[in-house]
Amino acid sequence: MKKLVFVAAVASLSVLFTGCEFGSIPEFGAQGSENGRDWTDLDLPSGTLWATCNLGAASPDAAGDYLPGLGDDKRADNDYVYELSQSDEDVLPLDDDIAAERWGGKWRTPTADQMKELLMHCTFSWLSKDGYKGYVVTGKNGNRIFLPAAGVLSDGQVQNPGRVGQYWTITRDRESSMASFILNFTKYECATASNDWSCRISVRPVLKK
Repeated sequence: MKKLVFVAAVASLSVLFTGCEFGSIPEFGAQGSENGRDWTDLDLPSGTLWATCNLGAASPDAAGDYLPGLGDDKRADNDYVYELSQSDEDVLPLDDDIAAERWGGKWRTPTADQMKELLMHCTFSWLSKDGYKGYVVTGKNGNRIFLPAAGVLSDGQVQNPGRVGQYWTITRDRESSMASFILNFTKYECATASNDWSCRISVRPVLKK
């Protein structure tokens, strides 16, 4: 796995990020569903609704699938990668959105702005209990989602499960020809970063009504 290049963390993160651990597992109830997949309303300014589970997972605590930022076949197509690098669009095309492909409906992989909004407007509290290892993300309305520290799939093995969480966004990193922004966290730090498309990490879909 290539070394991560960290970008500046959101300034208000120090206020909303907490290192304290939950004494018990909180409720992670859904407020609705889209195309058979549950979502939670965290009362975010943009109206973005977050899925209750990772892509490929059947429950909030499950890791789900480890996915590249762009499919293997398309990364191998030099012409396609070049066209993407020359595009004026900040986000990858809808055809390259794995959340849209798998879940359909209005489900999408979050943008970097949607991930930063989550950091700015929610409280992040670490949970390590009964198989739950990761962040409880609580909106101002009290609703919650859980982001497992699922680790990273590298060389056929999952590295740092329970310690590291990495989640794709669909927003390209224009300083690299083959990278997108991600959410990267440990128990002690949570920030946006950039990752090569070949890395296989988690996806938490979002929904815009």
